[in-house]
Amino acid sequence: AVRLRQLLSVLETQYSGDTVLLIFPDGTGPALLSAMMAGIDLNRVHELEFAPSEIRLNVTMESTFALLHRQETEPTYQDN
Repeated sequence: AVRLRQLLSVLETQYSGDTVLLIFPDGTGPALLSAMMAGIDLNRVHELEFAPSEIRLNVTMESTFALLHRQETEPTYQDN
């Protein structure tokens, strides 16, 4: 989580206002980053199930909370 915070700091400083594409080798990095952006406790990061090669656009605090809510309430997310 420390490296992701450092990455966010650098990206905000160097690319403020730009669109940035981040590519991760698995779902853990994007789940951690999304949880950090939304202020979700990191011990709940496993609840944000990101699949390898999954593409997410416009990840925000609001979209992360919506994803978390959907995964808690919709059976399709719970069947995995």
